[in-house]
Amino acid sequence: MLIRSQDKKSLINTNTISQLYVDDDNTITADFNNSDDDGFEIIGEYSTEAKAIKVLDMICDAYELCERTDYQNIGYVGNGVFQMPSDEESEV
Repeated sequence: MLIRSQDKKSLINTNTISQLYVDDDNTITADFNNSDDDGFEIIGEYSTEAKAIKVLDMICDAYELCERTDYQNIGYVGNGVFQMPSDEESEV
């Protein structure tokens, strides 16, 4: 599964992520397994911790769908990409 960053400038393969987490400033950050640079990327920014956690839940749901389908071998779930929602789209 791929995750497209909130600013739409990055596509991230979930196979290269070691963890996704919510920072103290309510950003969702991806840490990478093998990285030649900083090893992390901010993929979404939210006004509250609750909104950021809700988006992590949405990513979990999309990932679980990917794991449960026969399409997993070709990396396809719907369009195969989870688009990080904007802050306004993340109602709690």
